[in-house]
Amino acid sequence: MSLKYVGGKSSGVLLTVASEARGETKPLQYPRKQRAAMFIVLPYTGETTLHVRVRNENAYPNPVPPGETAVYTATVEDENGNPVPLELKARLLVGNEIKEIQLRDSYDPVTRQLVVPFTAPDKEGVYRVQLEWDELTITG
Repeated sequence: MSLKYVGGKSSGVLLTVASEARGETKPLQYPRKQRAAMFIVLPYTGETTLHVRVRNENAYPNPVPPGETAVYTATVEDENGNPVPLELKARLLVGNEIKEIQLRDSYDPVTRQLVVPFTAPDKEGVYRVQLEWDELTITG
């Protein structure tokens, strides 16, 4: 018996990097670490394939000055609305830059919120910010 999470990439959001950035600003918010969960183990044989769903993607402040800190947020869950496993390998793509993400540090499985601070590119322009993840099979 196993669960297979299919690898993929989110549609992403556009981030404007501009020297005269006067966009919407929001305070930096990091997920509260809440570790309360109940697991029920049921007998099962075979493999279940699950797709990761990414919703409510946002990057702020937007626009952001070159080289400054911005924050990517999203709701990340499986197709049934359950949290994704913390072992899922994920990356944040900002233009051509790649930032590895440790879900244990940036994902709250209770609220299903992912919050990832990142450094905006040094050059002005419009960049796509996307979440990308690998396939993961959990055998139990």
